[in-house]
Amino acid sequence: MISLINFKLVMPYNLSIDPETASFMDRCIGYALECNVKHLKIRFCPTILAERHVYCVPQALLNAISVQELDLSYCKLHLPSIGNVTLPFLKRLSLAYVFADDNAISKLIAGSPLIEDMSFISCFGIKTLQIFNLINLVKFSVSIIARLERLEIEAPNLHSLTLRGSTWASVLKVACLKNLKSLAIYRAPISDKWLHEQLNKFPHLESLSLHECDILENIKISSSSLHKLYIKSCEKVARVQIHTPNLHIFSYRGDIISFSSNDLIVPEIHLYIESNNMEISWYIRLIELLNKFNQYFKMVTLASQTGLSYIIPSQLRQLLPPPLHKVKELKLSINSARECPIAELVDAMLWISPHLERLYLNSYHVKSSFKV
Repeated sequence: MISLINFKLVMPYNLSIDPETASFMDRCIGYALECNVKHLKIRFCPTILAERHVYCVPQALLNAISVQELDLSYCKLHLPSIGNVTLPFLKRLSLAYVFADDNAISKLIAGSPLIEDMSFISCFGIKTLQIFNLINLVKFSVSIIARLERLEIEAPNLHSLTLRGSTWASVLKVACLKNLKSLAIYRAPISDKWLHEQLNKFPHLESLSLHECDILENIKISSSSLHKLYIKSCEKVARVQIHTPNLHIFSYRGDIISFSSNDLIVPEIHLYIESNNMEISWYIRLIELLNKFNQYFKMVTLASQTGLSYIIPSQLRQLLPPPLHKVKELKLSINSARECPIAELVDAMLWISPHLERLYLNSYHVKSSFKV
């Protein structure tokens, strides 16, 4: 009867759950619960992901007074109609590739009143997810839940919210999140209007991430609390307008956009700009965009798959002024494993930023810095 802090049970690459395996896992979990385990992780790895092939966690686990952290992967929650959940000291819950119905999830949430951190990743069978009356909840994440129809969140002390979906709930209500500080949205069919209305409800938001939100076209953000802004691969975005006087980091990945801001001075900017149609007119728009950022940033990081998008054609260099003439530090990051033309890239960076004091070049083949 020792006291356990951590207990991890991993069953790798089983064809399916059989009575002998289930009995063994039940005994292991029973032993851990008898030893008042605090952090419990169970991972059953079937070669075929189907409900009949995964492990069903025992009822005793869902009434474990000692458990403070519970991490379930590739398991099943099956509660009888009279079954209840009592996890009075549970603070962190993670469900990944778990089969459960709305009744099981509802009882699990209701039976964990002190939960602080909760995440659902690629779970099956959940149609309605309602997060109410969890006053200690500070971090919540929902990722890729198939057939989710309704998602409602009311958590007055929530600080971090992540919503990620390949499919999306037809009903999405986020209310009473007055203390939210971090919001990340991935692959969501959110509109410009929805984003604008929701951001007005989060007066203390410090970090906003928008990834692959392909309905967004005109992003308008006005916030005095925002410190970090990430906009990545939102294909239809054509315009970004921000009034964020306390912004520290701005990161953008996509094609050229129209950008405007009011009196913005940001210590750090990351731009990943590339297109399949890099004609002369595209480079002219690129120079115009970089010139906009010249007014706001002293240190700029440029990123690209090959770096070729930043090699401005010579005829434009003779006609147009360098766009980042105020920038003192410039970083260029190349993602491709192919060998890149280092001399051409250095020359291009020195034209884009003629008053550089330091240039950093990072690629698969070379990592260098130049003091100019």
